[in-house]
Amino acid sequence: MAPRKPQTDGPQLVIVESPAKAKTINKYLGKGYVVKASMGHVRDLPERSLAIDVENNFQPTYEIVEGRRRIVSELKKLAEKAETVFLATDLDREGEAIAWHLASALNLPPEKIRRVIFNEITESAIRAAFANPHQIDMDKVNAQQARRILDRIVGYELSPLLWKKIAKGLSAGRVQSVAVRMICDREQEIRDFIPSESWKITGHFVTAIDKADDLAKAWRDFLANEGNGDEGRKLREQAEWLAAHGGFALDLSCRGDLHIDEHHTVEDCALALGEALRRALGTKVGIARYGFVLPMDEALTQVAIDLSGRAISRFQGRFERERVGELPTELVPHFFRSLADALGAAIHVSVTGENSHHMIEGCFKAVGRALRQALRRDSDALPSTKGVL
Repeated sequence: MAPRKPQTDGPQLVIVESPAKAKTINKYLGKGYVVKASMGHVRDLPERSLAIDVENNFQPTYEIVEGRRRIVSELKKLAEKAETVFLATDLDREGEAIAWHLASALNLPPEKIRRVIFNEITESAIRAAFANPHQIDMDKVNAQQARRILDRIVGYELSPLLWKKIAKGLSAGRVQSVAVRMICDREQEIRDFIPSESWKITGHFVTAIDKADDLAKAWRDFLANEGNGDEGRKLREQAEWLAAHGGFALDLSCRGDLHIDEHHTVEDCALALGEALRRALGTKVGIARYGFVLPMDEALTQVAIDLSGRAISRFQGRFERERVGELPTELVPHFFRSLADALGAAIHVSVTGENSHHMIEGCFKAVGRALRQALRRDSDALPSTKGVL
């Protein structure tokens, strides 16, 4: 698709940010076009004043950047002679703002402005962009202005405090300042946290108190007489013995207030689950490999597990959201790392997709489906896990 032909005998003006692009673009456009570089921003907030009217809707005051006056003067002369001015700055918010500042600095009437964008410097991309120009996107411009105004307000308000408390010449940024505050608040929460004790008690009970002593000795003898070499009594055997002798197993868990420390809460869950699975798997640890692929609406998860007795964890995937429900997504890889450590397994998890909720759901389901094969005996039924899971 060819770019639009100039409508007058005068050259059409094209303004880009970088002089390196100008020569190549000029070659693709041919005669009738003059391509010049603005060298980045031509207008900005003054260096030595706030230049933000906080009482008037945070209205900024801009001026021509020092060192760009000659460029602006040259561009203004070329723009006066041109029928159309093509603003070909970068396609991000910064580039959109540069195009808007150029239009203001050069006093360009709206009907003379054509905004063109492209994401590669090829002849086809350049011709397509110039064949389909549009107006400046003020939403992007205002987004860049908001960022710049925040930069200025935070910097002017906080930087003097840094000079006074730490060292001269330091500059406070809009992002770092908030991040430091969040870190300080979290650290204060950690220091203020009062830990509470946590216990887990496992007991074995009988229904007749007069049989307790004899059954306790019989239970110990049963466990000591392993019958399976070094493997110990299997969970199924333990459950059957308890049922035959009128007893039952009970796990009692008492948990403290762990909501302050999400990292250790997730880690402890994974370690406990891994230990339970290691005991439930018994002889299968060290000899078997399992895998599962789980496709979902907006996610694809692939899992491979080697019950090698060696703890290895590999996680490939990136979550767009920082949290799903109350779970920080950054702790998902850490969960599988802790699970691998306790289980003594090599766990490889790979997940792709756009929906973080489905991606995390897929990770846990796929690992569970892979382990289901390891737990399976002669049929689809799972072995008994009484007293363990």
